[in-house]
Amino acid sequence: MPFTLRCTKSITRMMQREEMQTKTLHARELELQHLMATPEGRRELEEIAKRYRDAGGRTRHVKASVITYILIHERQQGLIVG
Repeated sequence: MPFTLRCTKSITRMMQREEMQTKTLHARELELQHLMATPEGRRELEEIAKRYRDAGGRTRHVKASVITYILIHERQQGLIVG
């Protein structure tokens, strides 16, 4: 069952749409910071990081933020430019 935020689209649909386009580092960072604003969003960020780690990504350093970890992974995958 996809997780949904109040008054927003399903995260699953949002992620599918995001995966189809390359974003700038700044734009993606703002999106992730927006998710960090709510407990539900923070859980979603941790789920994204877990998916990336399970897909063969590097483990997150203890002091690294979840946003930094996601940005690095997405940049290495060519999903972020700039």
